[in-house]
Amino acid sequence: SAADRVIDCCNMILAPGLLDIHLYGAFGLQFDRLGSNAETADDDTAAQREISRVCAQLPKLGVTSFCPALRAQPTAAGYSRALKCLQRAQLRDYPGASILGANLHGPFMCPSQAAFKSEQLRSGLEGDALLSAYGLLPSRGGGISLLTLAPELPNASSAISILRSRGVVVGLGRTSASLAQSLKGIEAGANLVVQIFESMPAFHHRDPGPIGLLVHNKLPFTNEPADAEPNLAAAKRKQDLKDRIYYTMGATELQTHSASVNLARRTHPLGMILVSAVEQQQPASTSQPNAKSDEVEPGPKIKSE
Repeated sequence: SAADRVIDCCNMILAPGLLDIHLYGAFGLQFDRLGSNAETADDDTAAQREISRVCAQLPKLGVTSFCPALRAQPTAAGYSRALKCLQRAQLRDYPGASILGANLHGPFMCPSQAAFKSEQLRSGLEGDALLSAYGLLPSRGGGISLLTLAPELPNASSAISILRSRGVVVGLGRTSASLAQSLKGIEAGANLVVQIFESMPAFHHRDPGPIGLLVHNKLPFTNEPADAEPNLAAAKRKQDLKDRIYYTMGATELQTHSASVNLARRTHPLGMILVSAVEQQQPASTSQPNAKSDEVEPGPKIKSE
């Protein structure tokens, strides 16, 4: 039957909005600097104005939802101020791109994988380490959706279990973990490899490290027979989604060589999540690498094959 309403898109492409789960900042705002001066109502108003501006601008680049990413902060107060600003913005639901919750990228990471010498990293997750680092116990209800940590740190598995029970997605990244240590993190509840190939051991045939999770035995989907009972097929798909391991990747020509992008995609296409990992100085359409640019050789432009 004919459509109730016809909209002429003038030969443009109509596509779903993009979700960016690892956005450090855009349009002059860097999220981990939010609230650095938010001691008064006027300071908070200024911070909210900046966040609302980013929300309004991102849809112009196709992004309709995002997770503001915070790097390792030297004190719990730094996290607390930024998280309070972001949570208030999330509750206010500004027009434009929706805030899905914060992405905490630190400080529980391997020191040898620090992106910057100034980063204040923590070497273990024992006791009240989470509360001590962030000033609160991370939870989805507290405005935190994702947290990245290194699975080889002491007590990491226990911390992952706690975070998952509080609705936080746990990613493995900035790590020197072996494949066995990475698998322990997955068994504890992590289901994401953060910025694969970057800030982790290079692939080695005897111990592929976190990169080996691309071919972990939980990854493949099995196709149900055409005559499969609908409820059983739906339950199988639900279980597959629960067990699937995902990985994020910055696919700009300065971040990842096109051969590496295609290698990961062909190995595990259903788990790939493209992210921008944008720096403050760049708009969201022109991502820059997290590492120092003079240490990265640009490869050819990405062409998915």
